[in-house]
Amino acid sequence: MKPLYPVLTEKQIEALEILKDRTKTKILFYGGARSGKTFLDVYYLCAKSMLYPASRHIMLRQVYNDAVRSIWDQTLLPILAEFFKGTYSIHKTSSVVTFKNGSEISVGGFDNDARVIKIMGREYNTILFNEMSECSYSTFQKLITRLSYKVTNEDGVVCHNNFIGDCNPTKPTHWLNNVFRNHYNPIEKKPIDYPEEYGCLLMNPEDNKTNLPDHYIERYLDTLSGLEYARLRRGQWVANTEGLVYTLKPFNLVQKPPKIAYYEIAIDWGYSHSFGLVVVGKGFHGEACVVDEIKKTGLQPTQVKKAILDKAEQYKVELGYCDTTQPGQKNDVNENNIDFTLINANKHREDGINKLRKMMEANSQGVPKLTVLEPKCPMLIEEFYSHEYRKLGEGLYSDKDVVKLNDDLLDPTRYWANTSPDQSIDEWMDEYDKAVTV
Repeated sequence: MKPLYPVLTEKQIEALEILKDRTKTKILFYGGARSGKTFLDVYYLCAKSMLYPASRHIMLRQVYNDAVRSIWDQTLLPILAEFFKGTYSIHKTSSVVTFKNGSEISVGGFDNDARVIKIMGREYNTILFNEMSECSYSTFQKLITRLSYKVTNEDGVVCHNNFIGDCNPTKPTHWLNNVFRNHYNPIEKKPIDYPEEYGCLLMNPEDNKTNLPDHYIERYLDTLSGLEYARLRRGQWVANTEGLVYTLKPFNLVQKPPKIAYYEIAIDWGYSHSFGLVVVGKGFHGEACVVDEIKKTGLQPTQVKKAILDKAEQYKVELGYCDTTQPGQKNDVNENNIDFTLINANKHREDGINKLRKMMEANSQGVPKLTVLEPKCPMLIEEFYSHEYRKLGEGLYSDKDVVKLNDDLLDPTRYWANTSPDQSIDEWMDEYDKAVTV
């Protein structure tokens, strides 16, 4: 009996294309609750089992019983019953499904030595780790060595082996965020090898709204607060509020920018980490809005130059600010370019942090000097939510020593705040108050 096909959301179709991409061997789907991540992952395993006879797949969680209760009972069995009738047998005591073509899907956990030995003693075509934030980096590195099982389909096509993880985001310093999103090895403190083999996609509840009960998002997810709202509703990697360098408030986030007089660019070259660029629009009354961003790892100098000049042309930018570590690159951007000029930024960290903080405060009308365009700058927003001072002890944080992680866009934003010519913040607030009063 041929399997039936579910109706996928646009975001699930996008995720499926990543799963089918043979250049991607390690994939992470992250985001808020009930966003359709696990359903797609498990359906993909079932379809892959049907397509490649005698293939072998495993679904994991840190605790075996959690895997049985969630991905086995709540996801795998319902998918099989609805879409793959007559094609499989269930072995409930061992939590294994075998298909008539010899393929199998099993369930495992890492909560006792016997299970670990069993998992690591076999080879697989697909490894799915549900709630991947529970997995250690060491375990992940060991698991990917088990993706060595080789099978072909009836046309002789070799099965594409891959590792799939899904999770709700946690702290931005978690290894998942470093490896899959920032392409940074947290152990060796350097960029990861073969970043092109990693796939990553944000999937949030609104992407799966057609499959959720009416008003579920509004009544349950939108009523969350603090960390839970950021992680489960917005799918953001955020830290605890203690020790944060910046306090980003709702009035700092806008859905459309104010009227803009002109735009500026600020960049961090980022050769030992991600290249970061922000576009800042400056309004007619001294207000400013970060309207666009670029954050990419592994760019060559020619690609960096192109990214800068493309944004400068897009926003008709005449002036940009850059860090001082790459004078040759700055000169290369400026050479034979009469429409746009890069100048060195003031990089003083403490001054820049204090100025940004002041800009983010609201005046008496409840309006801050600096806002961020939410639809275009999700990575910068996440950095604001997660940039921390170094922890000194339980509940104690330094007031100057900043943890140099997840700041690839905050750094150029700070450069801009420190360097862009402007009236003082107090003068702007006074002027805005007078303009509103009149």
